[in-house]
Amino acid sequence: MEIRIITTTEGLESIKQDWERIEKNYPNLTICATYRYNYTWWSVFKDSGVCSLWIVCVIHNSVIIGIAPFMLKQVTKRLVSYKQLMFLSMADTNDIIYDSSSDANGDTVYKMIFSRLDETKDVWDEINLTHISHKSELAHYLLKSKYNSNFTYLIENPYIDVQDCYVNGEINDNILPDKTKQYANRLKKLTDYELILTTENRIDEFAVIHLAEMHHLNQAGEQNRHSLFQDKLRYSFFRSLAEQGLIYSYILFDKLKSKTIIYNFGFIFNGIFHSVNTGFEPEYGKYAVGKVMYYEILKENLINQKWNILDAGSGRYQWKFEWTSRFYLMYRYNTTNQQSSKMKLSKRITKLAKAIRSGI
Repeated sequence: MEIRIITTTEGLESIKQDWERIEKNYPNLTICATYRYNYTWWSVFKDSGVCSLWIVCVIHNSVIIGIAPFMLKQVTKRLVSYKQLMFLSMADTNDIIYDSSSDANGDTVYKMIFSRLDETKDVWDEINLTHISHKSELAHYLLKSKYNSNFTYLIENPYIDVQDCYVNGEINDNILPDKTKQYANRLKKLTDYELILTTENRIDEFAVIHLAEMHHLNQAGEQNRHSLFQDKLRYSFFRSLAEQGLIYSYILFDKLKSKTIIYNFGFIFNGIFHSVNTGFEPEYGKYAVGKVMYYEILKENLINQKWNILDAGSGRYQWKFEWTSRFYLMYRYNTTNQQSSKMKLSKRITKLAKAIRSGI
């Protein structure tokens, strides 16, 4: 087996067929590990001036059997600029994929990739691979490998399983947060709302709503609220995915005023709805519209089932755990190049800053 590193857009395009072949033979594939998702991300971010491709391919018998979708990003912290190796798409779930139908096992593929990272310390100052699910084969490899000590807990990722949601063809009331049905009835009387599921490109509309929500919550005292739409490149990325019909949007629509109350957009892939972003019009904020939205999504999925898991995304938010006790653990693999002069300088600055704060 051998390693090939892809560093150009042309090189990325040249492995499209291999990548998509591996997708068909990789267990538990998520949309974030697909060629289409990663190529779309790179198409938007390639001219940012801070990112460069560094995709590791494992080749066996002249055929690509493993792909680690990495990039190098110029990061500036504590006045020091250095190169950080990370996953290409910076998604909520990241992975390294391999062809399970080949005669090489996954551990061998992972070992080849991480050995190459060890051998190329002239390329990176820090490795920061985040949002690796504890259920992934990559996580299992890292836990049992010499890299164990650098593979640490990051955050929870709550999810709802349909087996908890329905009893005898109806919503299981035991999973509903307190007063959810009352909130839904009240909102229904006020708006005569309907739930819409669409793959139509509504990203520009959602951006207006989410930014308005952010300003509203900041003014209400919730400090440091942010919106993904403040980042022009991330905005363009999701617009591009929507233009390709990859984004599914649940919309609670006020039929009396002909306007969106709240939206929740994401991806439906391999039986999972990956929720990415939700936002509500501030005028509806006092009506617990988040609870009503999830309630209506579960009702809709009971009638027209499109997924078995609702992945609420990474983050330990109280409202997510009102709906479920289930969650994935997300991990991070992080290591610093001890030979890097930039990282040595960063450590010295950090040590000095701590000393100043403590008055030493």
